[in-house]
Amino acid sequence: MEKVKPILIKDPDTGEVRYTLEFSRSVVKMAEKAGFHLGLFETAPLTALENLWFYAFQKNHNGMKLDNAVDILKEIGGATSGMIQRLVELYQAPSDALVSTAGGEEKNAAVEL
Repeated sequence: MEKVKPILIKDPDTGEVRYTLEFSRSVVKMAEKAGFHLGLFETAPLTALENLWFYAFQKNHNGMKLDNAVDILKEIGGATSGMIQRLVELYQAPSDALVSTAGGEEKNAAVEL
């Protein structure tokens, strides 16, 4: 399984990376405990997008507040469909790492089912 590349937000003047957006298991757990799930895109798409964007900052920029994250989203001109897809893939990656198998074989050869 190929690792999903993080989203990098660069300074428009210097080209330096200002923010790296990705998820860890602990951030996904935090989001779930707060009631976030990807199904919210069906019932509350704006709230879901803002929250997913906010949680994407938490692994590397854990002091980020929701309002600041939303301001950054507005500053960069909003999220494209490609960005949303990548955010979803990044969000799912920590749990996929726990349950995925390579080539249909069991991930842990020491476990017999």
